[in-house]
Amino acid sequence: NLILSGTGPKTADGELIVTNNAIIGNNITSTDSQTYQKAVTVTAGVIFTSTTGDVIFQDALEGEAGSDKDLTFSVSLNHKASIAADLVNNIGKITKHGGGDFDTNGKNISSIGLTVEEGTFNKDGKAGTWDVDVVATLQDGTVDATSGIFNISDAFTTLGTFNHNNGTVVLDGTNQSIWGNIVF
Repeated sequence: NLILSGTGPKTADGELIVTNNAIIGNNITSTDSQTYQKAVTVTAGVIFTSTTGDVIFQDALEGEAGSDKDLTFSVSLNHKASIAADLVNNIGKITKHGGGDFDTNGKNISSIGLTVEEGTFNKDGKAGTWDVDVVATLQDGTVDATSGIFNISDAFTTLGTFNHNNGTVVLDGTNQSIWGNIVF
C-alpha cells in the first residue's frame, strides 16, 4: 500500500505507477504519466497533475468517509485523465484543468460540483448517470454530456461549449438558473 501524507505536494520526476491501494492526502505532480492500478482513497482535496502524460485510475477513486473531497485533474494538451469505476463516494467538486481531456468511460459520477476550465470532459462521449448536486460550470472547456441522465440541482452556467450528446439533462432543484448558450 502507498500512503501519501504530511505537508506539501508530492512530485515524481518521471512516470508514477502505483500497483497497490493508495491513500492520498497531498497534491501529486509527475513529469510523465500517473497510473493507479488499485483503489485510491483521498483524505483531503487533491490535485492530480501530469505535465507530459496521462492520469489513469484503473480501479475505484473515492473520498474518505465523513466529508466530501474535491478532486482536480490537470493534464496537458494531447493527454487525458480517465476513470475505470464509478466516481460517486464522498466526492466534492470535480475540476478539469489543462488542455487535455477527461474520459469517464461510461461510469456514474456524483459530486457537489463540476468545473471544466479547459479541455473536454467526457471526451469519449459514453453513457452513465451524472448527478451534480450544486453547480455545473464550464469556462473555456467543453462538456460532452453523458448520453444517459445528467441531473443538476442548482445553477447551470456555461462560458464554454456544452454538447448534449443525445442525453437527458434533468434540472431537479428549486429556483434554478441556466446561464450561457446551451442547446438541448
